[in-house]
Amino acid sequence: MQKRIQYLDIIKVISIFLVVFCHFVLLAETIPANIFMVACWSGVPMFFMVNGALLFTRPLNLSKHIRKTLLIYIVLVLWKLIYLFSIGALCQVPVANFGKNQILLYLFAFGSLEGIGTGHLWFIEALLAVYILFPLFRIAYDHTHGRKIILFFAAYGILMTNGLTGLQMLLDALCAHGLLGVYSLEGLEILNPFGTYANMLGFFLFGAWLHTAPTFCGSLTRQRLLGLLSSLLGLSGMWAVKTYTSQNPAWDGILLVQATATSRSYSSQQVFS
Repeated sequence: MQKRIQYLDIIKVISIFLVVFCHFVLLAETIPANIFMVACWSGVPMFFMVNGALLFTRPLNLSKHIRKTLLIYIVLVLWKLIYLFSIGALCQVPVANFGKNQILLYLFAFGSLEGIGTGHLWFIEALLAVYILFPLFRIAYDHTHGRKIILFFAAYGILMTNGLTGLQMLLDALCAHGLLGVYSLEGLEILNPFGTYANMLGFFLFGAWLHTAPTFCGSLTRQRLLGLLSSLLGLSGMWAVKTYTSQNPAWDGILLVQATATSRSYSSQQVFS
């Protein structure tokens, strides 16, 4: 077990590096850079799976967990404060443009301010959402059928996000070829009680389920090879989805130069309006 935990610590370090690099906005918009950035997205589910594996192997200390959850929230607020002044100065968006209520909602209630891009912070928001729900699933895990319960909700969370997206893509493709009419699955979102980040919760719980399971075919090496194979299949799937949704393999994120140009254009419109 100790070797498995040490191995998970290494994976966690790698995943954190990938997640941070994934959000590095100065990468050139080239095919090789985009392939690498898509690969970096693997760091997100890796990070949540490792966290689930580690947290579910420890006794629940509710007071300590609440402190950690509050700390994540404070970190999120501080990052939004940094974005407010740094991106605002870089993109020439004066803080004075916003009212007091707008800034308070932006900092403390997940609000947004026009010209201040904070989309990169979704990762911290997802971690906060998962940490809020964790005690409920940790208590359920101690039940006789705890591992089955965890697996059910892991599969459900991923199905109601990634699964519905994949199914919608299939329906759209069939519609484009004239084999079906127009079908929208948006109404099914009401069946998802975990919100936007249900897939991250699913990865978190799936990591816990995998870590507490016996090794694959009694071999840790085979289990790691199975994980590598799953990662390769997942990366190819992510690349296919990305190409399908954007109609090209180029990264469709907003680069720093584009954001600055957009902001200046917006400021010019304000001056001449």
